[in-house]
Amino acid sequence: MHYTSKKAGEYFADLYGKDNYVVVDIGGADGHSTFRKYYTNLKMKYICVDLTPCESVDIVIEPGQNLPFADGSVDLVISSSCFEHDPCFWITFREMCRITKKDGFIYINAPSKGAYHRVPGDNWRFYGDAGQALAYWASLSYGNEIPYPVSVEETFHIHTTIKTKPSHWSDFVCIWKRTSEKESAIVVSDTIKNKKGPLRLKLINDGLNCSSQQEVSAEEWGP
Repeated sequence: MHYTSKKAGEYFADLYGKDNYVVVDIGGADGHSTFRKYYTNLKMKYICVDLTPCESVDIVIEPGQNLPFADGSVDLVISSSCFEHDPCFWITFREMCRITKKDGFIYINAPSKGAYHRVPGDNWRFYGDAGQALAYWASLSYGNEIPYPVSVEETFHIHTTIKTKPSHWSDFVCIWKRTSEKESAIVVSDTIKNKKGPLRLKLINDGLNCSSQQEVSAEEWGP
């Protein structure tokens, strides 16, 4: 977990967490760092779910498996620097929505660019409309599946690291609120895109460059 992903995840805890909240971290195994100590210091119950068995993981599951929690039983569900590696992140996201309590929150941080890095694979990058697309997906009913609606509360990208150095990853950040209203839009609205919510503002005040879209230079696009 790099500097901006760690900082954003900690600030999310400060702003959206409360005493005695149950927090499930998807893909939170201790690589370079973990959120466990930070969230437990805020008096939240932290549960790490990952596909890799290790000391920092509480529950081991395979990609695409149902999360072992009851519907609407978790206050916060988070995932940082994980979705780019998940071979079926859309299933994982729907499961995250299922276990989140009404008016609870889901937080995801994932790269919108950056070098190939296998953990165990590296499959995806996420742009500005990804959060709304996932909200639309969570609202769909198909077969015997039940929809688990969410709405985008904040979404933006982080373009700098400490001391205004350009970010290698340009983190995609999105926060959803569990609701009962289904989403029909597949593209994020300008209102939400330009909204400076509490997490975005806190990161800006910390000196980080946060904007509504992933920025790609001419050199990155190529000739």
